[in-house]
Amino acid sequence: MSALNVPRLGVVQYLNAQPLVYSFAVNPPPGGVEAVRDVPSRLAQMLRDGRVDTAIISSIECFRGPNLVALPGVGICAKGRVLSIKLFTTRDLSAVRTVALDVGSRSAATLTRVLFAELFGAAPEFVTRPPDLDRMLAECDAALLIGDAALRTVEPSIRVYDLGEVWLEFTGLPFVYALWVGRPGAFKDGLGGLLLEARDYGLTHLEEVARTEAARLALDEELCRHYLCDIMRYHLGEEEVAGLRRFVELAGKHGLAPPVDRCALDLAR
Repeated sequence: MSALNVPRLGVVQYLNAQPLVYSFAVNPPPGGVEAVRDVPSRLAQMLRDGRVDTAIISSIECFRGPNLVALPGVGICAKGRVLSIKLFTTRDLSAVRTVALDVGSRSAATLTRVLFAELFGAAPEFVTRPPDLDRMLAECDAALLIGDAALRTVEPSIRVYDLGEVWLEFTGLPFVYALWVGRPGAFKDGLGGLLLEARDYGLTHLEEVARTEAARLALDEELCRHYLCDIMRYHLGEEEVAGLRRFVELAGKHGLAPPVDRCALDLAR
């Protein structure tokens, strides 16, 4: 907590996270909260440095270091087509030699590496780059975009793979993209309950969130409504945890995360 005991929350800037935090802007809790907005990769480092008390970060980051725990019952998830995690390429996936990964990504970048190793039949070189599709594809054979940049990018002249859809076809399971993560004990003293209440408030005001965020992000309002209401999930149940476990196991198999035996089995609610 900050000096005034105001919770410092690391908040992902992307549209898909807004239902988890919308209530803090329109119906703030007594004492308020301090929101720090950034991309998942930088928020993960802020959490490790102690600059925030908890953060919405890529799911894989919870398993890459000691002394991090996730809030049970809450996640940013989808089963199948997700629209905001896209791999663009100019050639067959088996012929891809270089991939530019969105610098803000951790879980989607790891998912991309896993799918190339397990499914696509190629072993490309991976580099991280700012989310500029033209520049990424000028340098590499394929490019991963995440979040709002992926939502607003349409390139009918090249091949586009929705990695949520690919993951479902590969495993039959949902994918957990992000979690509320903190250090041990972070969700005691009411913070966990506060975040659960915020999630529930957001889910009962999704149409309102979609209108607000469409204006803020200059995105089509119907696209935002469809994305938040029909595609994204914010509850971690047994099926979501099974998908998370499978992802962590595969990441460990390919040296992208330490071997983990617990695999968040206590996160379902």
